[in-house]
Amino acid sequence: MFPSEERSEPRRECLVGWRGWQVMQPGILATTGTVWLPGEKAEAVCIRSQERVPHDHCICGIYSFKDASQVFSQHFSSQPLLGEIWIWGKVIECAAGYKAEFAYPKKFYATQEMLKPKGQITQGLIEYMAFRYEVELEVIPDDHPLVCESPEARRMKELEKQAAAEAARVWRMTQRRRS
Repeated sequence: MFPSEERSEPRRECLVGWRGWQVMQPGILATTGTVWLPGEKAEAVCIRSQERVPHDHCICGIYSFKDASQVFSQHFSSQPLLGEIWIWGKVIECAAGYKAEFAYPKKFYATQEMLKPKGQITQGLIEYMAFRYEVELEVIPDDHPLVCESPEARRMKELEKQAAAEAARVWRMTQRRRS
């Protein structure tokens, strides 16, 4: 569910990005420098400038990735909750994602591994978070392609195969010259 019109911008103006969050007790999301309150848009601020944020020349803004595999590969081990976000207002497109003025969670994703009891983060807490933020929670299997292999990992494997093939080719040429 998208936050109500009174508290945020209309959906038609939104893009979708991907990001991870830390979970604070009692059921509040946090990212570096931003607390995400249920039912309220997150708003980027800049301590260096009075200009509308984000800026091209500054690190201010609410960051998100364009692709789900990027957030899973970048944040899987450090962020207990991953998901999609609505982003709107002033948005700057970057190489891997976006910097936005406003954002709100769209959908939460958790793997079976994430839902195993670890300290204070439990399946019940993550389900409660989805309820509080009025978003869907999708549990994906640990062997899902998003979790197992990101595009970067696939590219690295392909480069390793190419390097091995090239090394084998050079070795064969060397062996032919010796004979």
